[in-house]
Amino acid sequence: MRERKREPATLKALYGVPELARITGIGQDTMRRLLRKRGIELVRVGRTIYVPLSELGKRVPQMWQSIMDAERMRHAASVGQVVDPLE
Repeated sequence: MRERKREPATLKALYGVPELARITGIGQDTMRRLLRKRGIELVRVGRTIYVPLSELGKRVPQMWQSIMDAERMRHAASVGQVVDPLE
């Protein structure tokens, strides 16, 4: 099986549910259930469902912090810095 190349995370105001699931490493259905259970307001545009980053920050702070940490590490790596993920 061919391994898909993972693109680096980029900080955005809205994330599609599939993209958010991929970033966090869980399935799309699991992600949808988690978001609904936490009462996160989803934004639907056509067939695509988006999740506002601000909603994640308010209702699932652990996930929001993980996305922020990943973005910080991605940025540091792009400029040649080493970042301790536990900082």
